[in-house]
Amino acid sequence: VLRSLPPFLPALILINLTGHMALSGGRLTGSLFVLANGQPEAMVGLFMAMYSVIPVMTSLAVGRWVDRAGSARVMRVGIGLVLVGAWLPVLWLTLPTMLVLAMTLGFGFNILSVAAQHSVGHLDPLATPAKRLAQFGWFALGHSASSALGPFIAGLLIDHLGFRAAFAALAVVSSIAAFLVATRTRGLP
Repeated sequence: VLRSLPPFLPALILINLTGHMALSGGRLTGSLFVLANGQPEAMVGLFMAMYSVIPVMTSLAVGRWVDRAGSARVMRVGIGLVLVGAWLPVLWLTLPTMLVLAMTLGFGFNILSVAAQHSVGHLDPLATPAKRLAQFGWFALGHSASSALGPFIAGLLIDHLGFRAAFAALAVVSSIAAFLVATRTRGLP
């Protein structure tokens, strides 16, 4: 089945999956870290809100940027921010770091996702509406899988090895996404 997909689509699915695993796992891990450090539930709410603050204000501009600069270039910036956000708590596991993690990971993944979705929509200019819909369906599978895998893996690691190990695993997964962006996005439409 994967062989029948347009050439860039499997890479875009994996980039979306691995990038979003860092985000979805980071949400769980950060929320539990905030609570474990005696902070009130309102602080967890603030932490969760930080993931969306910048994307709410910039998503339209990011879309225009993708149109001007191209998906590959924009994806490199997005994955760079995801890497910063994912690796921060591995190096400095503090409450203030959680807020910075949420802002950089949220904004970075938003940039990455907008650029990747743009590419999916332009992979095959001759695609019928049904074929284009199928391509977006395949792409969405990566996102859906990561919504389950990220928190599940993070929760297991927190239970058995602690918060830093969970954040480290998510950072490694984001590094896989970065490798894929660096090696598999040249020539994207």
